[in-house]
Amino acid sequence: MSLLSMTHKEFNRLAGERAVIWVDPARVPLHSGSKWPVYRKRMLRLRRYVPLAFANLARPALKAREPFFIPGDAFRPGQPVVDTPRYRKVADFISHRDTPTDSLWYRDLMRELETQGVAWHKKIAMRSEAEILDFLEGYVGGLMDSLRAHGFSSNESRYESSALICRDGSLTKTGSGNHRFNMCHALNVTPFPLRIVGAHRDWFTDNGGSDDSTLDALLARIQEVGAQHR
Repeated sequence: MSLLSMTHKEFNRLAGERAVIWVDPARVPLHSGSKWPVYRKRMLRLRRYVPLAFANLARPALKAREPFFIPGDAFRPGQPVVDTPRYRKVADFISHRDTPTDSLWYRDLMRELETQGVAWHKKIAMRSEAEILDFLEGYVGGLMDSLRAHGFSSNESRYESSALICRDGSLTKTGSGNHRFNMCHALNVTPFPLRIVGAHRDWFTDNGGSDDSTLDALLARIQEVGAQHR
C-alpha cells in the first residue's frame, strides 16, 4: 500500500483505536466542519456541471476516494470553536443550568416547535414544552453534570468525535461528536478523545514523511500530536 495515497477508509480500518488521541479540548481552537474536505470540494465542483440529483449519485464513490492526506488546496482553516453556534448554545446553557427556560437552547427548541410542530435533537423528537424541558433538564443537564463530576467516560459514548491535523501540527475539530466535545471544552473537562481521520499532506512530508514511511511511524507521530495537546 502506498502510504501517501492511502484513503480515509483504509486508514480507519488499519489504524483502529490507535488513531484515537486524548487531548485537552481547550487546546483544539478551531472547527473545520466536514471530515471529508476533498469530497466536499469535488461535490461543489460537480454540482456546477450536473443536476443535484445526478451529483448525489456520485457521493458513495467520491467518499470512498477521500484521501487521508489532504492537499493544501482542499484543507479548510476552520473557525474558532467558541464562535460556532453549537459551542455558544452549550456555553449559554451552562450559565443557565438552574434556569433552563432562560437558555438559548430552550428558545431555539421552542421556536422550532412553534413553527414546525416538532423540535428535534438528532433523533429525539419533542412535541411539547414539557418534552423540551425534560430533554434539557434530563438529557443535556444530566450529561453535563456527569461530565463535570466524572469526566469523559468511553463507556458512555464511542469515540465518534474526530479531528484533522493541520499543516503546523495543530488540531482542528471536525465531523461528529460535537456536543460532548463542546461541553468538555466549556466545562474545562480533560482529557477528551478525538479520532484522527485526516491530516494536511504537508504536515507529514515537510517533516520527513514519505511513501516509504510505515503506518506505525505515522501512528507514532499522531500520538506525538496528541501529547502536544494535553
